[in-house]
Amino acid sequence: MLRSAPGEGEQWDVLVTSETTGVIEGTRDYWSAGMSEQLVGFASDSLGNLLCFRRVAPGSSRAEDAEVWFFDHDFCSDRKVADSFDEWLLSFLKLKRADLTK
Repeated sequence: MLRSAPGEGEQWDVLVTSETTGVIEGTRDYWSAGMSEQLVGFASDSLGNLLCFRRVAPGSSRAEDAEVWFFDHDFCSDRKVADSFDEWLLSFLKLKRADLTK
């Protein structure tokens, strides 16, 4: 379900957050269905779309905070929805607290 905060972009409901085995198995299933192998899902929405992080090559430096990507299984497309996981979490708080939208 898509939601919007005042003055903000799109916001999705989060139905499932996955445990480690669920992340691995679920991500592999989505890869076989056409999702980029550069994405790893960590949660889904009520429509079965995935919220993901981008994979980082072993040995490469990692960002302090990871971008959050949205994979739409109906259109087999992905797009960045937040520059960081912190930003993504904050977007949910902004739906409830007007003082955080400033």
